[in-house]
Amino acid sequence: MWDVARSREVGQLSVPQPSPMRTDFWCVAFSADGRALATAGWDSVVYVWEAETGKPRCVFSGHQGPVMALAFSPDGTRLVSGGVDTTALVWDLTGHHGANPGAAPLTARELQTLWADLASSDAEHAYRAIQVLSRSAQSVALFKANLRPVAPIDPKRQARLLADLDSNRFAVRRKAAEELAGLGEAAAAALRQLLTSLPSPETRLRAEQILDKLDREAATARLRIVRALEVLERLDTAEARELLRSLAKGAAHARQTEEAKGSLERLARRSRQGE
Repeated sequence: MWDVARSREVGQLSVPQPSPMRTDFWCVAFSADGRALATAGWDSVVYVWEAETGKPRCVFSGHQGPVMALAFSPDGTRLVSGGVDTTALVWDLTGHHGANPGAAPLTARELQTLWADLASSDAEHAYRAIQVLSRSAQSVALFKANLRPVAPIDPKRQARLLADLDSNRFAVRRKAAEELAGLGEAAAAALRQLLTSLPSPETRLRAEQILDKLDREAATARLRIVRALEVLERLDTAEARELLRSLAKGAAHARQTEEAKGSLERLARRSRQGE
């Protein structure tokens, strides 16, 4: 998997417990929201991965031979796999199948546990939290209490800090780097935009160093945000859309802002297709 803006590899997909059979991947498919991808091949097993972490969310077995084709449904709730055994199998990705529709509301403690689970480094564990929260209208209130739009940086200050990264004076460059690192996600968005403008090699190096620092410090928070927005998109209620619209008004190019905008665009597209 590659970070296109920074032109570098960010991870490789590898089966956690290698199968005694060959695990060559013959087919790959991304979900419409880009948050998951499926792979399958020689060993007849279908793997669903979290794109953000490159870790497996769930594994499906059922084919009697190699799998040759994969396709997600437009809303990401189903995955279809086709194999040389002449079957096409449909897999439920929501966790709703068999769930009790009359289950009691989640307690405050359960909601806080699920909120914590969204930040888990275990993608499978976090995905179970996504599935449970996607079945509960209480999730919107939980996220509303914990998520805020990303505050933008003053445009003049942002332009000055980015320009100072290319200063001939070490003290000026260091001060700009420290200020940008302290601004969090809004600064990360500005730096990613800077990288797309083909800066000088020295400026690119400094920007990437700051981004690496921000990525390490904000990794857990970013995971939770991306997963929470996936829940809101799956809920697709008036309240969920309202919160997505609020988060989409944050700092331009910030990851949370862009994710919220993407969710709203996909929901609007599905609504038009359903008319």
